[in-house]
Amino acid sequence: MAQCIILMPQPIFKQLMMKYLVLFIAVTAFASSCNPIMYPLPGKNYDEISNIKTSKTTDSAWATVYRILTTNGFTIKSNDKNTGEIVTDKYDFGDRFSFVRNGKPIDSTAWVALSYNKNRGGFNDTKFHIYAHWTVQIKSAPSGSLIRIDMSKVNATGVKPGKNSYHQEQEYDFAGQSTGVFEKMLADAVR
Repeated sequence: MAQCIILMPQPIFKQLMMKYLVLFIAVTAFASSCNPIMYPLPGKNYDEISNIKTSKTTDSAWATVYRILTTNGFTIKSNDKNTGEIVTDKYDFGDRFSFVRNGKPIDSTAWVALSYNKNRGGFNDTKFHIYAHWTVQIKSAPSGSLIRIDMSKVNATGVKPGKNSYHQEQEYDFAGQSTGVFEKMLADAVR
């Protein structure tokens, strides 16, 4: 039996490879243009703000913290005066968030900063949700009390509506962290 080997002429092979390379570059460019541009969160340390020293007694500090949490719409999930711990339920931050631009939140009054900065197209605001829990620890100190407030991991999602049948609705997750604004408000109230 005779075997037949077909050899492709060199110029045709080069043309075929160039077409595949151009197609690969076009697909890669199109795919990268569909995603939002993500920027990192600022590398700040909120230890100074989240560790509050006050001359108030633990009972007085407890009452102030509890009042501030409930008047700002937080639901208390658990609280134990013996351990000094107050934990809020999952809280929807609504419009109290801001995206980061140039290493800081765009809105300086926001309670939560999100890593997303710029997109191509807009997000459906009714489908944008930011949730987190706060944990407050109140302990007795020699000249008053110490209060530590921490935000749990931020869960932030947004939905980008589809423009047509080729661009369907997409959901994105965003990294987030506390800006320190709420902690400062709490610190000012208990001092």
